[in-house]
Amino acid sequence: MKKILHVLASSAFSGAESVAITIITNMNEEYEMAYSSPRGKIEKKLKKKKITYYGMNKLNINELRKIIKEYHPNIIHAHDYRASFLCALLKGKAKLILHIHNNAPWIKKFCLRSMTFLIASKKADKILIVSNSIQNEYIFSKIIKNKFICIDNPVSSKNILSQVKNYQANKKYDICCTARISRVKDPITFLNIVYELKKRMPTIIAIWIGGSDDLVYANSILNEVRKLELEKNIKFLGWKENPYTYMAESKIFLLTSEYEGYGLAAFEALSLGLPCVVSNVGGLSSVVDDSCGKLCEKGNIMEYCNEITNLLTNEDYYINKSKKAIIKSKKLDNLEEYCTKLDKIYKGVYND
Repeated sequence: MKKILHVLASSAFSGAESVAITIITNMNEEYEMAYSSPRGKIEKKLKKKKITYYGMNKLNINELRKIIKEYHPNIIHAHDYRASFLCALLKGKAKLILHIHNNAPWIKKFCLRSMTFLIASKKADKILIVSNSIQNEYIFSKIIKNKFICIDNPVSSKNILSQVKNYQANKKYDICCTARISRVKDPITFLNIVYELKKRMPTIIAIWIGGSDDLVYANSILNEVRKLELEKNIKFLGWKENPYTYMAESKIFLLTSEYEGYGLAAFEALSLGLPCVVSNVGGLSSVVDDSCGKLCEKGNIMEYCNEITNLLTNEDYYINKSKKAIIKSKKLDNLEEYCTKLDKIYKGVYND
């Protein structure tokens, strides 16, 4: 039985963590898999899923070396940039798959980070990317072009709906976002959109579901809420083990990210019938279109506001896009196909 170790740099639960958990719980019994990351909120999720877990106080060379030596994997599946670099240093005789879930801005530049990723890539057997934009934007992609494999995130609307008692629940909230409170997700733009919408609809209510690893930055966002006098219009709910309940109680999904890999949260929202108003960045264009929402250009706040206003004030417009959101999610549903494709990748790497 092939042993595969998934390594992640975060202790929280978000897009990359969700993908790793989906892989572990849905691949066939030919594989023995374990999950390794810094200890934190993710442990509760892994315990519930009965996933073998190797926790670290923090992701560094010494702690990761001990885990690799103890688990002795045939394949190391490293998720995102930091884990990829450390796993490349420590892989030993194991095969190495790098899995990149977002196209960070620095991949376009000649800099220490882009050079570091090149070093890691040289030691990798394959590099999985969730959007062709990652390969297209990476400054050194031509050097390692034969290692890239574009593979969508594993998504299942059925799995999402199974975690919600009633996805057509009463709508308590006008707008929701599920994301970490981080600069990458650009909550400042989110606040500015709600600020402009409040001028048109004074009682508008938005929620943000997700915690933060940067408490200083999170507090600065709360200060901005007070500055804009949006205390009655925006609620930051923090991390929730099951965010889908709150999403189902919302009318619209809003995502203002600076960049995205695939946009897993947008798919989750579509599955629940939420029209998605999102930034036109990364792989979001493969998830959202005009039938089920709107792709908006970064910096054009009025584009977001106009679409959201139409959705909240025109019932027929909203119902049409809500129905199309569910249809789009079913078209994107790919869990069985994904597992088959990943199985071929694992076997190809292992047998090389």
